[in-house]
Amino acid sequence: MVSTRVCLGVFLAVCLLTVPVSIGETADYRISTEESVDIPDRTIETKWGEQTVTDIGKYQTGDYVSVTTNAPSDKEYTVRIINSEQELMHSNPGVGDDESRFELDRYDPGTYAVAIMNGSEEVYAVQPLVVAGYTVDQRAPESAESDEQMEVSVELTKVSNDVSSPPATVEVVVGDDADSVRTTATKQSDLTYTATVDLSSLSTGDYRVYTTVRRDNEVFGEKELIGLSDSQQLSVVAEQPSTPSTTEPQSPAETESPTTTPATSESAPNGQQPAGGDSADEDTDATTSSPADSTTEQVTDTTSTDPPQNTTATTTPTQTASPTATSTAVQTTTTETPVLPDISLLILFVSLTLLARRATN
Repeated sequence: MVSTRVCLGVFLAVCLLTVPVSIGETADYRISTEESVDIPDRTIETKWGEQTVTDIGKYQTGDYVSVTTNAPSDKEYTVRIINSEQELMHSNPGVGDDESRFELDRYDPGTYAVAIMNGSEEVYAVQPLVVAGYTVDQRAPESAESDEQMEVSVELTKVSNDVSSPPATVEVVVGDDADSVRTTATKQSDLTYTATVDLSSLSTGDYRVYTTVRRDNEVFGEKELIGLSDSQQLSVVAEQPSTPSTTEPQSPAETESPTTTPATSESAPNGQQPAGGDSADEDTDATTSSPADSTTEQVTDTTSTDPPQNTTATTTPTQTASPTATSTAVQTTTTETPVLPDISLLILFVSLTLLARRATN
C-alpha cells in the first residue's frame, strides 16, 4: 500500500516538473505574417493537437508572404506552410529570430497555416493563413449600447474563379479573448449582406468585429475560410436611460382663445378724434347729409326790448374719417344766426304807430 502511494507521488512530481518546461519552451516561439487580421484568441484543432491563434494572415493568389519568427537564439527549426489537408507546401530553415519569404503563385483560394516545427514534426507555434477567393468590405459602428442589436453591412467582391458564388456562409464575429458572438449574415442582393448582432450576452468593454467567408468543407475543425475582412474595434457601453420629455402646463391666458372687443369711437368737441383710438378698417364709405337732416328752431326772447331775433339751431351730421378710427363720428354744430324782422311786419308796425299819434292829437 505504501509503495503504491510512493509511485503515485513520484508520477505527479514528474508531471509537474515536465509540463511547465514544455509550456515555457513553446511560449518562447512566436510567428507572425506581414498582412494579418487581429482576432480574439481562439483554439484550433490540428493533427499535432490544439493550437492557440491570435491573428490570421490574409493574402491572395500570387502574393508574397513575409513571415517573422521568434525563437531562442540557439534553437534551430523549420518554417513550413501546410494546406487544408495539413500537407507540406513549402519550408524554410530558421534559427532564433528570423524571417522567411514564400510565394503564393500556385496556391488556390482556401485556408492554410504557417507553422514553426522541429524535425520530429512537433509544432511550436502556428498561424492560419487565408488565400482569399473573396475580398470583404465590412461596415460596423464604433460603439453600441449593451442589450441592443447592432447592424453590420458586408459587401463581397469575387477575386477568383475557383470559388462558388455565392459562398456557403458569411458570418460576423464580435468578441474578445473571453467571449464572442457569431451571427450569420443574410444576403440582400448579389454579394451584399447584412447581419443583426445581438449584444445582450456581452458586458461593457472593447471588442473586435470581423467578417468571415466560408465554404462547406472543414479545415482545422471549422468550415474553410475563403475570405476575411479587416478587424474593427467596437466599444460596448452601458445602456443610456431614456429621458422623459417634460411638457410645462400652459396658463389659462395661453390656452384660451383671445376675445376681440369692438372699439367705440366718440367724436370730441370741435371734430377732434379722442386719443388712443385704433383703426382696423381705413376703407369707410362716405355719408352724405340731405337738407332734411337740418332742423331749424325759432326762439323768441319775450323779455328783451330788442327786436325779436330768430335763432337757428342746425344739426349737421359730419362724417369723420380718421386713419386711426374704426367707426363713424357724428359732430353736432349749433350755429346762432340773427334773423331780421320781416319787412311787412315792419311796415305794419310803423303804420299803427302813426295812426296812434294822429288819434291822440
